[in-house]
Amino acid sequence: MATLYTETTSQESWDEHTKDYFKNIIFGILLLSFALIILFWNEGNVIYRVQTLEEGEREIVSIDANQVDLFNESKLIHLSGPAMTNEVLTDEKFGVNATDVIKLRRIAEMYQWQENQHSESLLDGKKIVTMAYTYKKIWSTEYINSKRKFKHFIGHKNPSMPIISKEFIAEQVTLGEFTLSDGIVNQLNNYQHFPIEESTTKVQDIIDSKVSLKFGNYYIGKDPAYNPQIGDLRIRFEVVLPTTISIIAKQADSDLIPYQTRAAGKLELFEYGTVDTNTMFKQAKVFNNNFVWFLRFVGFLLMFVGLGVIFQVFRILTAIIPFLNSIIGYISWFAAFIFAITFTIDTIAISWLYYHPLAAIILMLISLSFLFLLKGMQNVTKIKGQQTVMPPQPMSREQVPPAPRLAPEIAVPIK
Repeated sequence: MATLYTETTSQESWDEHTKDYFKNIIFGILLLSFALIILFWNEGNVIYRVQTLEEGEREIVSIDANQVDLFNESKLIHLSGPAMTNEVLTDEKFGVNATDVIKLRRIAEMYQWQENQHSESLLDGKKIVTMAYTYKKIWSTEYINSKRKFKHFIGHKNPSMPIISKEFIAEQVTLGEFTLSDGIVNQLNNYQHFPIEESTTKVQDIIDSKVSLKFGNYYIGKDPAYNPQIGDLRIRFEVVLPTTISIIAKQADSDLIPYQTRAAGKLELFEYGTVDTNTMFKQAKVFNNNFVWFLRFVGFLLMFVGLGVIFQVFRILTAIIPFLNSIIGYISWFAAFIFAITFTIDTIAISWLYYHPLAAIILMLISLSFLFLLKGMQNVTKIKGQQTVMPPQPMSREQVPPAPRLAPEIAVPIK
């Protein structure tokens, strides 16, 4: 169950707000700088990446993985087969041995306290900040230093973590007659559980606590079933077994290394299973496209937050009027959203101006449409503000219309 602590502080608003806002301006400028760097780098990278993949499709040669042909030396080759090794990986601390596996890793988790913070601020002539600190118990592979990081250290102390996670990798992994590069081996991460069936005697020698086996994993603590205590450890092992893969890389003797293209990009593709060249390049293009849009979104998000933080400086003028302060805040974030979209599109357009001028011009026109949208909304707001109902004014004597003349009465004789 989580533990809750709250602290409330009050500060004079004008001076403190002014300092905070100008600090935010500097922070916002830094965010804008990072956004521009990411966007420019991303657009330049996507151009080279597309050219690299297109060149690779023209140069690729499919070969048999069980034969090294010197005719293909320094060429871009495609091959499929089982990735394997004949090494034995050992975790000496626990005496765990895994034969013919590509990777072995130890995953250590400790039961620890975790602190979560939440703040609320109220502006009403003063800056009133309420900080809430909650503490709960979790299993974590990362050590949480309670003494340095926690606001309320007493009662929430995490002991040191005596055992940490560690990975062991085979020195040589082969595909047929070829040796895989470190880059490909690092991508082999289809881990599977490696159950422990040995005695806990060796573990008992390295740690002064009760050790037990549970579902093929080590548990260091008094009660592994229902009542974990702060400082208890869970340790499990996982391995990467030999598996069939497909590779596109450069042949260097019997080694597979990244291929340097004339477009200045490097090419080294990997897929699980037996996959043909067309499918591998198609998957690479999809991944490249998704990655490009992801970085575009990150750049836009940094730009939006940066502009939003900078525009908040206008709230200084209304810091003593909470109602106007909130309205200015909403308007500032909306304006930041429109400008962020515009600047993001313009940055992308400038990056594409040399390689695809027509696309760049179209993007710039789209960005201008967002600015016209913002200006149009401002005009609508002004018109609505001017369309007020005026109270009736008394008319002057000259403006009073004359009374209508009545027709003369005519006496009708009665017969």
